Amino acid sequence: MSGLKISEGIKFEMLQDDWALNGDGTTHVKAKLTDKQLSDILKQASEQKYHALPILEKSYELFIPEAIADAENGYYQLKIDDDDPRDYTLTIIDSDKKEMTVYIWFM
Repeated sequence: MSGLKISEGIKFEMLQDDWALNGDGTTHVKAKLTDKQLSDILKQASEQKYHALPILEKSYELFIPEAIADAENGYYQLKIDDDDPRDYTLTIIDSDKKEMTVYIWFM
């Protein structure tokens, strides 16, 4: 989903799925990164043309929780589904917190 190669040994801080009976829901994954892991992932993100933070996209169909969207330094990639623009995957690499977050919203 993110297109990034994740090295072994990454420490996951959060793995959360919240799904409604109708199939709508979210997946939220957060990982803490070592300095080396952060360096490797930032290099990949730059090569894959991730955007520099902060997140600038705004849309009435796009709901990004503040706790996720508050990163200021690093990179992000937002992939919006072609068939339903309410569905998206957001990958954030936060240089300050040394974290990688993947947030999937599916309606």
